[in-house]
Amino acid sequence: MTGEDAWHAARAQLGAHQVQLERSRAFIEHLDGAIASSAPAAFLGPWAVDASGVDAGGFIGPAGDPDGGLADRAGQTVDPGALGDAALLDPATVLPSQGAKSTDARTIAVPAGDGWRLVLHTQGVIDDGLEALAVVMASLSAPCFEAASHLPRAVRRRAARDERLLHRLRDRLPPDIVAESPAYRSALARAARLARHDLPALLVGETGVGKELLARAYHALGPRRDGPFVAVNCAALPEALAESLLFGHVRGAFTGAARGHDGHLEAARDGVLFLDEVGELPRPLQAKLLRALDGWTRPVGASGPERPMDTGIIAATHRDPDDPGVLRRDLRQRLGTRVDVAPLRDRPADVIALARAWVREHGSRAGFDARQLTPDAVDIICALPLGGNARELRRLVAEAFAFELTPDDECLCADHLPQWVRPTAERVASLAAQLSAFEARTVVKLLRSADSVAAAARVAGDRDQTFRKRINRLERDGFLEPSGDLWRLPAVPRRAS
Repeated sequence: MTGEDAWHAARAQLGAHQVQLERSRAFIEHLDGAIASSAPAAFLGPWAVDASGVDAGGFIGPAGDPDGGLADRAGQTVDPGALGDAALLDPATVLPSQGAKSTDARTIAVPAGDGWRLVLHTQGVIDDGLEALAVVMASLSAPCFEAASHLPRAVRRRAARDERLLHRLRDRLPPDIVAESPAYRSALARAARLARHDLPALLVGETGVGKELLARAYHALGPRRDGPFVAVNCAALPEALAESLLFGHVRGAFTGAARGHDGHLEAARDGVLFLDEVGELPRPLQAKLLRALDGWTRPVGASGPERPMDTGIIAATHRDPDDPGVLRRDLRQRLGTRVDVAPLRDRPADVIALARAWVREHGSRAGFDARQLTPDAVDIICALPLGGNARELRRLVAEAFAFELTPDDECLCADHLPQWVRPTAERVASLAAQLSAFEARTVVKLLRSADSVAAAARVAGDRDQTFRKRINRLERDGFLEPSGDLWRLPAVPRRAS
């Protein structure tokens, strides 16, 4: 179900409750990320609580499933037994098709498909509007639980742990960070853990994937969040001045040094220094950076002892940092844990969320009515290779407002996108569909010839987990459908046109 379909369903059921209808929009905009998420209960629960305005809530799964859980609005775990009728909250209890209220009319539990239920608790009164909203949110959540049900329990448990961490820290994240896809949220959670333990991190990904936003999140979530955040583009440092700009220099250190200068390291003292494109630093300067990563620094031309430096350092590169031709081995070791950031073309939930955000931003700035994307525009944008990642996506939206949209247009549709995008997108979409259809046929053959999914994975040369993710993606995109304990090809693949 697309966001537009979900909004249509919400309007059909909440037409008499305008306040709850508008609240449902905030929940609906996260469904794209939840469909792809390995932990929809932990992902969607906080959004359900926020959208409904209750005091606590979340999703409770089938008996023995550890992925669900309830939390208050601050992200603190809540004991389900403390919310009301124990029978109502027991996963084994069969509920009616709509909602079920506890005896004190403060807790409501609604079936959400696949043995899950949405639970909301309020100190106020559960009126018809809140009950209708809960039913809508639960019904929209059902496909998310079905999509995740094929994943191994360990994968879902790990994803749920990341979601709970991110929910607790959400108020400290940069306000402009958009993280709806599992891949980016996993990188964000990894960076958050490194920041909380004051450990260095090395962000690896293409240009425009959001590495600097992750670095800013690292600063905001770590012990140096009250100190400065200094970003340095190492690729733009003039080679002759790079050492002086990083370490600073004393008066007379070189010709023209009429006075001393504090470098970037000193400017970031007690804070975080972000070394973007660290792989572009000359090899001699990489060697001089080693002592700084150990906590010591000396300005160029200084003859005294080294000074201790309490500065957190996080680095980023678009190249392979484990390639000896990119980074010295000893520098690579000091730069810490690698955090891979996936390209935007592999994060469709983030593509949709970012495009929506920029449509609203440009529409508000230009005084246009447009605030949403149509499904045909979403399909084209998600099919683009987006070599420039977020920067290219933002430019596409800006060009649509500059050349095609009029002030009265309510949505950005496919016809508003730049002309050069549309034929390219159609070719890419067609090729992607053909490749996915071929992949689905191969997967079905492997499953039919093997004794189990694990055996099919071995024949394909995949790990079991990777093979199951492949199946989950093909099923989500309409190229496979469940058939007993296996999968089969659907009569008409959803995206094979």
